[in-house]
Amino acid sequence: MEFYSNFIGMDTANQTTLFSGGDHEMSYTKNVLTQPDHWYYRDKTIEYQFNKLGHRSRNIEDIDLTNYILFTGCSHTEGVGLELHKSYPYVTSKLLHSDYYNLGLGATGLDVMMYNLIGWFNTIKSLPRAVVIQWPDHSRFVTIHSELNIMPRGAWSTDSNIISGIISDDTTGSSFARAILTKRLIEIVIPCPIHYVTLKSQIIPNNLKSTIVFPGLDVARDLSHLGIESNKKLAELLVDAIKKH
Repeated sequence: MEFYSNFIGMDTANQTTLFSGGDHEMSYTKNVLTQPDHWYYRDKTIEYQFNKLGHRSRNIEDIDLTNYILFTGCSHTEGVGLELHKSYPYVTSKLLHSDYYNLGLGATGLDVMMYNLIGWFNTIKSLPRAVVIQWPDHSRFVTIHSELNIMPRGAWSTDSNIISGIISDDTTGSSFARAILTKRLIEIVIPCPIHYVTLKSQIIPNNLKSTIVFPGLDVARDLSHLGIESNKKLAELLVDAIKKH
């Protein structure tokens, strides 16, 4: 990942790739051999198109900023393992007849999410109709290797120092404290309706419980991220919540 002006994005800015993050070619090749003949993804190509800020979204200047929804989160919001038009940000915006911008970045945590949200509201003066925040794993963080290069870290790491640090943060409660402070800061910075989304398996403090849980109905091409029906159902739940608000 890299810094782009006021934002952090993938280092594949202005590129189109056939695989991204946990949805990589090696796992797909293995999955083809183990899945049934009618597997939806057996003959489907997924394109990940990243804009000039490294986000899986159209460029900001191409968005209708008079009627849009802002999404942020990790790979579940980026839509890893899904065709773009099957992802919940896309489906939600279509159902609401709105445009949208997607800040979601795979493998990222609270730090990157907060950085990009502050960057957005300090750069873009037109407020969104709503902000949808898919809460990332509280244990994730980034390390910076140069002025531009950023590396996400998390429980998938094989570095014992990183794992020890995550365990220590959970034990002392500092990771939950960061989550609480992040939520408070979000609600100070964002002057429009906010809708939180979490995964069913996610462990979060009571005062961070979201109004919407991401339904776990199926899986995406990588057999790890939530699939088409899950994203469709989440979009329907978000539409109801946004309309009620």
